[in-house]
Amino acid sequence: MRFRFSTPGRNLPLAAAILFCCSFAVAWFWLIESRAVAATRPNVVLIQVDDMSKNLLRSEYRDPKRGRWVPAMPNLLKQVAGRGVEFSNYYVSDPICGPSRASLLTGRATHNHGMKINVPPFGYPFWQNSQISQENLPVWLERAGYRTIHVGKYFNGYGADPQDEVPAGWDRFISPTNRTSSYYGNPLNINGQVTPPIGDWQVRDDPGCVVATIDTPGFCTHSTDLQTAYAVDEIAKSSTDLNPFYLQLDYNAPHDDGRRADGPEPPARLRPISHRTDPPGSLGNRPVSPAQPQFIRGQAPLAPDMQAEIRERWGNEVASVKGVDEGIGRILDQLEVYGMMENTYVIFTSDNGMFHGEHRIQYGKFLPHEPSTRQPLIMRGPGLPANRSTTALSSNLNLASTVLTMTGVGDGAALDGGSLIGFARHPRQPNRVPLLLEGFNGLDPALPEPFLDGGGQKRPNQAVVLNYTGLVSDNWKYVAYSYGEEELYNLAADPGEMRNLAAVPRYARITAWGRKQAARLATCLGPECRLEVQAPRLPRPGSD
Repeated sequence: MRFRFSTPGRNLPLAAAILFCCSFAVAWFWLIESRAVAATRPNVVLIQVDDMSKNLLRSEYRDPKRGRWVPAMPNLLKQVAGRGVEFSNYYVSDPICGPSRASLLTGRATHNHGMKINVPPFGYPFWQNSQISQENLPVWLERAGYRTIHVGKYFNGYGADPQDEVPAGWDRFISPTNRTSSYYGNPLNINGQVTPPIGDWQVRDDPGCVVATIDTPGFCTHSTDLQTAYAVDEIAKSSTDLNPFYLQLDYNAPHDDGRRADGPEPPARLRPISHRTDPPGSLGNRPVSPAQPQFIRGQAPLAPDMQAEIRERWGNEVASVKGVDEGIGRILDQLEVYGMMENTYVIFTSDNGMFHGEHRIQYGKFLPHEPSTRQPLIMRGPGLPANRSTTALSSNLNLASTVLTMTGVGDGAALDGGSLIGFARHPRQPNRVPLLLEGFNGLDPALPEPFLDGGGQKRPNQAVVLNYTGLVSDNWKYVAYSYGEEELYNLAADPGEMRNLAAVPRYARITAWGRKQAARLATCLGPECRLEVQAPRLPRPGSD
């Protein structure tokens, strides 16, 4: 077939039609190809809670309708852990909110990123004015074409100046600007626009409020429900985007409220759960060994009012993590609705833990002991086995590298922590890299006494903020405090850390090894922090 064009303008409609068809075909094939490429790049949903002790993960409450005890976090346990991998030996390297969150975003230890504590001069203002605020996980993912979304708490102190700041790297940013931990009445910075306070911290939601919706009549204003609603909405918006997404959802639950009764403020519909829980098994005033550090030896037995406070706080925490779990269920449902679940990694963790009477500590975190540092880490996603657990040592220093590996954006080779994806895919594989533990109080490390956080109150039986460096390796935990004391625990034989072996002659080799490795890790950078070093074999764990 031959086309004749006798005059320049005579067949312009036909030429335009042909050009339109060709352009449409090219655009169509480009769209298909782009969607195919995007489909090969997985999404990541990272959910981080605040101050959740690991024993809350499998906490239960009594359900009067069923007449039995039920788990507080069934969605997390069944839909994430049951279809993924749980890291049973996961730690946060510095168990305090701001430094821990900075380590997650940078893949750097506190001594390298410099955000040493929650209060000035090392708190959020330090982050704002340092290079790390311009080079971190969301920035790297955004450069690689990811749609990056943050919902929920960012850092302690965020929103003070300026309130409308959108940190680098986030395409969508939704965060409370109120510097308290209140669950009601928070203004939100939504991509640079600050809302009026949402709800009223003096007035709880109606128990029948509409959950996981925004601006619907009767919608829930409790921060957990509100953050879930925005996360669900952002997943829906991402479904029409050609780019894969990274969603970091930072619930402030189960952090205490600070303005109400002991512990967090649960959603109104879940408040009855608070009174249907068993207290944690840490309220008994066990004898304190004279080998324990001075700040533990000096703790008086827990008074009855302290034990009552712990029981009340624990009940409120159980009800609060139930609200988080309901949010996790809605997020997983949304991923299923939009056909994203099979190509999405879901990660769950906490920024640090909390004491509930262990070592006679009524309240706080900060310290290198298990209730403060050992946290839940669970992940599911493409290529990961289901219903598996790994004992491989891991920490929050590994999370940035892990996300970079999951997304194919990089391998995090220059970061302090390596990727965990290999241990998730092969759960029996051991990790011989000692995990760094460190703490800073922002004061002179040579001073011979412990100090409280500059933002905290001095109360009896409260955790103190100390300068220390330590490590976990194999079954051993070693800690050196700046004022001179040391700790050594065999975690296999003594998971409650009741028997300090640092001064026991039989364990001198282990103590000396720990001292040497802690000194090395205190200044390590990048690959130096990831050297595989195995603790001395004798005496064998469990033989003491």
